[in-house]
Amino acid sequence: MTLFRTQELDALEQAIRNVCLAEGLVAAPYVRRKRERWDRMQYGTGATSDRWALAIGAGLGGWSVVKTAPLELLAEPGSTREHRLGIIARVLGCEALHVSLYDGTAMVIAQASPTGEVALSGYSMDGLSFHGVEIAEDRFTPRIEGLGVPSSIMEALDQYPSDGFAELIQQLAGEHWLDVSLKLIDGDEIPSARVLSFMRPVLEKVPPLQVKLAVEEHPLDTRYVLDDGIWITDGRIDASTAAAGAAFVGKVARWLGVPVALVPGVPRSLFCVRAPPSEYTPRAGFETELLSLGDDGGCEVLLHTARGLGIAELEERSPHQRSNLVARLTHALVGAQVNAHAAYRDFERVFDEPTTHAVGAFAGERLVTAWWRLGRSAVAIEGHEVFELPGLCTAIASTARHVALTLVTPGHVNGRSQGYGQKDPAVVVVIDVDTAHVREVFHGDEHRAELPGDFKAWAKEVMQPPPSCDAAGLEPIACSASGARCLARISTRTLFVGKLARVLP
Repeated sequence: MTLFRTQELDALEQAIRNVCLAEGLVAAPYVRRKRERWDRMQYGTGATSDRWALAIGAGLGGWSVVKTAPLELLAEPGSTREHRLGIIARVLGCEALHVSLYDGTAMVIAQASPTGEVALSGYSMDGLSFHGVEIAEDRFTPRIEGLGVPSSIMEALDQYPSDGFAELIQQLAGEHWLDVSLKLIDGDEIPSARVLSFMRPVLEKVPPLQVKLAVEEHPLDTRYVLDDGIWITDGRIDASTAAAGAAFVGKVARWLGVPVALVPGVPRSLFCVRAPPSEYTPRAGFETELLSLGDDGGCEVLLHTARGLGIAELEERSPHQRSNLVARLTHALVGAQVNAHAAYRDFERVFDEPTTHAVGAFAGERLVTAWWRLGRSAVAIEGHEVFELPGLCTAIASTARHVALTLVTPGHVNGRSQGYGQKDPAVVVVIDVDTAHVREVFHGDEHRAELPGDFKAWAKEVMQPPPSCDAAGLEPIACSASGARCLARISTRTLFVGKLARVLP
């Protein structure tokens, strides 16, 4: 919700129009449109959405209301890095307020003074950061300062963010504004408001880029493999190695004419959604999908696949997003280099199968990992074939000779997702890493067998990893007994193992 302390709707409309035009957009017809599965007008930002829409109208108590798509459009920093909210407040000489509530728990408040200064408070789903702007730690609690708003708003904010948001709407806006942003995304009529619509100018696209295609079937997903090393599922885009990622990103950058410097590091992967695009021209022999890459900082590209021919084509969705596309792919597929001062280097992927959850540990010098398949967990012990155990592996512990796994049978499994609770069946198994023999020790509350003697002090025996093995997010989770190797992760689904690069202190 965005509010300005003015009742001059004509002046407010003109100030907003000027801000949009100054950022290179042009006025466009406000028309009915079909929402994409991961639509940038809903999930994107002003920088990543090529279409903006705004509804302007009267609020309560001397305030005017502006609802936008993208949802935080006016509170974001614009192309000059100044918050659009502050620019408009300065032009009008009035105070302004923007409040974002995330999942009912997190809240960010942006407050602009009549001179254009913007103060942030609260926290977003990214923590103390709002569209790349850091929020001071002492402003962690969302607050509205010096605006003389009804005390009931402040009292509700002190109780719970969602209560404060509801009270703010009731006191300053009116509940009929709640669903207006969704109407703007769809192009629905909004009789009670003035509607502005803008889009980026149409630019000529480059011809599509052809790449190699292979299709792999895995227990959790169907995976597209582009150019032998780029993995795309309906959930992630990733690279088998940073070198493969760098080769692919370089190819895309040359295609789009975007200069880029690539130094392979550790691939991080990126959120990705595959879905039929709302508008496209069918092509004989090809299936077309829209790849939405990343969340609020993301972009899109059309993927045309011809499975029978073993080829695919990439088609740019918006020429305005070329630099953003290359930047996002670089972050995901090439990754960041390991810190020059890190103890471990040469990190390689532990397994290459799509999964939603993975754990790992060292038993002496042997690496043991387990990851979720559909209804079962795959277990890999170095020196043995991969085998399966029933249930989702939620925890792992090890000694020099044994590894223990906690396996929960999820009460809910739907496609790739699973959910479990305290009442779902759980077992603890101990595996001898030399023989791969599996022994069940606990089943629910039932004690089946004694733990091996070396497990009684396993917490003292497991080597602790160094405090950091990468300056950019590679989190160490275990070391081998000699310290020669380190197991690390970027997320719960991806494990990497690295080698000792220097002598530990």
